[in-house]
Amino acid sequence: MTEKADIALIDADGIIFPIGFVAASAHLSLEDCYANIDKKLLEIREQPIAEDAEFFHYFTAKSGDGGKYRDQFTGSIEYKATRKAAALRPKYIDEMFHYIASRFPTTTVKVDARWGEADDMVSAAAYTCRAADVPCVIVSADKDLRQIPGWHLHPKKLEVDYVDERVAALNFYQQALTGDAADNIPGIRGVGPVTAVRYLTGSMDQKAIRLSEDAQERYHEAGLHERVTMAYESLIPPDELDMFMTDLFNLLYLRKGKGDWYRGADSMVWPCPFVSDHDLIGLGECPYED
Repeated sequence: MTEKADIALIDADGIIFPIGFVAASAHLSLEDCYANIDKKLLEIREQPIAEDAEFFHYFTAKSGDGGKYRDQFTGSIEYKATRKAAALRPKYIDEMFHYIASRFPTTTVKVDARWGEADDMVSAAAYTCRAADVPCVIVSADKDLRQIPGWHLHPKKLEVDYVDERVAALNFYQQALTGDAADNIPGIRGVGPVTAVRYLTGSMDQKAIRLSEDAQERYHEAGLHERVTMAYESLIPPDELDMFMTDLFNLLYLRKGKGDWYRGADSMVWPCPFVSDHDLIGLGECPYED
């Protein structure tokens, strides 16, 4: 049974960007875009899980120097290098951000790109809610947020489902195997979601993922982190493997608090041993570490 959420954590990037791209192709006016935002937020509000919730809206704001949090993890991977369309920002994007901020001034959070992206802040806010036993729902179509346990509401399909801790971890490590073409994150060629989940859950397929003899011997005793690493051992030179895996995991990992980053399998445990009470983030704030 779906519970009622006290807090709805909205990935505003995922609401506004599609509206902006449609505005350009369909020649919509700015007023049309505002109306579409209101319509979408009302549709979300009408869902039983969110009807009594307080909404918090998160979107990514450019940093003054143009820096981004994930820039530090691009030593071996050109993150988002294929996003040529991203250079052409959606129509009216800044105006729509200002519209939401003006309508909801106390519950709209601009996430400094040097700290992370909107989905990082949604992740951290969900972790804060969970630590405080506050029922919340994540409102996003972004598959990256499926690594976060809890209730999820798809803003376009208006479908609600619950992601448990096991599935959340599987979703994260599955992406590490399949990659993410939209963000230029490489995966293993020929490995899709079904094959990745089978491999992670104990069905070793040498045709799809070739393991060395040593890795085959370690496979059945290995955890999810180790299984992903073993899958890349035959593809990445040994002297580059550690850096590659560090970059890969951190490009995909959504932060849970101040100073948090992916530090191994324990990062996917709830509660995360690397996030203390001091690291928790208030729902209406966004930290930036100089």
